[in-house]
Amino acid sequence: MEKVEFVKIHNTTLDFLNEKDNGKLRTIGFWYFNFLKSDSDKLRLHLPYYSKEFSLTAFNYVRAFTIIFNLVKNQKLSDFEGTCLFDIFNYSKDKRVEELTLEFQKQKDNLVLWQKDTITKLDTFLPVFKKEEIKDYCKASVIKNTFKLFKSIRKSNIIDFPIHIEIKEKILIFNNLDNVSSQLISENILLFDNKLDDDSAIELEDQLISKKLNNSLFIKYPYSKKPHPYLTDVAEKKFNLIFNNRFAYNNENLENNLILLQDDNSLKTNLNYEIITTNHTKKLYDLFKSFKDQWVQLELNKFTTPFPKYWLLFLNPSLTKEQWLVQFKKDFPAVAEKPIIKIIEEIIEEVIELNWIEKILTNSTKISFPELKSNRKKRLEFVFNNFKNYVQSLNSNVEFINSIDYDNLECIIVVDSFNVIDLVNKSQNKPNKKINVAIPDFLYFGYQPWIKLHLFNYQFSPLLNNVREQFDDNYDANKDELEKIKTDLITKIRSDFKNYRRKYIEDENLEDENLEDENADVEDLEFTNDEEIETFNNDVDIDDELVIINDNLMIPSNEKVLLQRDSLLYVKARALKIGDRIIRDSDITGLFQSNDFYDKLVNIPQDVLSYQKQLFTKKNIYKILKNKGISYQYQNYFDKNYAVELVNEQTFRIPRRKKDWAVICEFLNINDSDQHLSFIAYYGRSKHNELKKVYKTIIELLIENNWIGSIENPLIIESVSKIVKQHNTIFNISDSNEITEDEVSESIISTIFSQLEFTEIKTIRNE
Repeated sequence: MEKVEFVKIHNTTLDFLNEKDNGKLRTIGFWYFNFLKSDSDKLRLHLPYYSKEFSLTAFNYVRAFTIIFNLVKNQKLSDFEGTCLFDIFNYSKDKRVEELTLEFQKQKDNLVLWQKDTITKLDTFLPVFKKEEIKDYCKASVIKNTFKLFKSIRKSNIIDFPIHIEIKEKILIFNNLDNVSSQLISENILLFDNKLDDDSAIELEDQLISKKLNNSLFIKYPYSKKPHPYLTDVAEKKFNLIFNNRFAYNNENLENNLILLQDDNSLKTNLNYEIITTNHTKKLYDLFKSFKDQWVQLELNKFTTPFPKYWLLFLNPSLTKEQWLVQFKKDFPAVAEKPIIKIIEEIIEEVIELNWIEKILTNSTKISFPELKSNRKKRLEFVFNNFKNYVQSLNSNVEFINSIDYDNLECIIVVDSFNVIDLVNKSQNKPNKKINVAIPDFLYFGYQPWIKLHLFNYQFSPLLNNVREQFDDNYDANKDELEKIKTDLITKIRSDFKNYRRKYIEDENLEDENLEDENADVEDLEFTNDEEIETFNNDVDIDDELVIINDNLMIPSNEKVLLQRDSLLYVKARALKIGDRIIRDSDITGLFQSNDFYDKLVNIPQDVLSYQKQLFTKKNIYKILKNKGISYQYQNYFDKNYAVELVNEQTFRIPRRKKDWAVICEFLNINDSDQHLSFIAYYGRSKHNELKKVYKTIIELLIENNWIGSIENPLIIESVSKIVKQHNTIFNISDSNEITEDEVSESIISTIFSQLEFTEIKTIRNE
């Protein structure tokens, strides 16, 4: 097919959908068109953006595009014996299909005569049906729906002759969206059923295979339902349209995956690494080299106990070496009793003397680091909060932000310097702005001097995979240019590293010493829950072995357990590793049925009850918290209500604005769980029993919709907010502009999930 036919199919599809020409739809259509023309049988097209409205439009676009593409391949119909037309002008939902047919009568020259004196021409598009096929078809409404598409085809003149329209199903539509447009001819729309067991799936698979389907279409978006894996390979051409909240992919398997960048035409990066010269000692150089080598040899779960790069980044002189060592053991318990702890103690002593952050602070500095979540929060919460307090003691004008959604980036310093996916997305989202990434030299060169190459590879490898080679006209030019950029980048990295080492190594041939392999593993590739789950093998296994955990817990290898990562996700037991933290559905059910569980949810934790007294003991507490963002305008009011020496039932209170309460909790190192629980318990204190009912209703909702493993799903907030709205008198939401239903819902959800008790896997074996 010629390229002009893509434009015609695209425009015809837009006309049918009543959509204006859209760059994103054109991009989807272009790659899909190339796939349909090819010999490939499978394509997964990844888009680095998502909106609920656009995903629905895109799905309907692909459906119509598929039908038009298939029709364009049809031959001109010349023999009209045994055919008929569908009488669209006399359509009524009460009429059967056979009552709406106009049978062929005769043909003369360029004219065809049908029943009821209907005359058509041979040089105009005309949908023609075979009587034998249509007489048993009981879906007149489907034919009627498709006539709008036929009208667009005729209008575009993409087909200018009569063709045979087959009634039989050719396209399998996996529907996991709301408000999908009505079924069209040749489609089989299959609704998702999460409760479909393997035996039923096999039976349905056999039925679908017998239909000899041409195409299958499946859209995937964050937290969407997925079809049973037995059903995804039944058509000749299989197309998955995948929306992500950001540019992210699993590096292990790019076969059949076409991953779009925000801008496929740009091969530049705007990440500017500012490597802070600390003039540290040779002792730290030697210690760090030994530390890195020994850490690699430890048998640790790389996710639950990663290299402590950010922990070391945030070290500062506000605490003594001994205090920091105690904290390190709390944050990294897996190595607390290992011999390597002696090196860590010496490194702490060296690093806190550097005070590297002071060198780059100005009155307008904004420091960017992502919001801490889950395991990362456990490891870094104390040291990061301490770092923020220390920095603001040096300069109270410095702000801490968790995104760079600003027009002016000149004063923003990104310190999440090894987070590959997050940095690549920052680069793609702000293509015309320089993004400054700050990192002290001992950490940059000591931990990962190849980070810039890892960023380059992650961002541009999708342009060079097998699918691009087959479909992308720019493949060869991109390959040549990227190889040149990569060569120059490697040369620069090697040069920088040698210059750094010359400060600490004497009488050594630097040219001959090997630099760490640039293909070394990259840690901390941050994933959203929906993206992260793709890294696990969750396919169906026939064999179901037992996985024995900690010598006393036996789990079938196919059982899905809830795994704690930066969010929660379900994985098969056979995918687990030592160091993972899990909980089974049976344990969750038992917890949610316990009366003690609900009693705990409606009572304020003991550690929180003394927070006002803690604030009272701090000097200049109002000024400190004001600099951190609390909203109170008058110090007298704040001191009277929140910095209180004698706290009792009458004087205890929690700020109504969630942001104010969050600032206080962060300053006092009140953990996330207690922060949310106490907020809900305090404002629901007068109606304990009703609050318990709200919790139970919400938990039933989570279980019924299988939402326990998708805490980040925005649909959960939306659904829980409806429940909160029904009980808004508990929190006096209707009378307040200080608190919203969404804020209460977020706290309730966080409180529920924070009560889950996960088991750490210390030993694991199969049987």
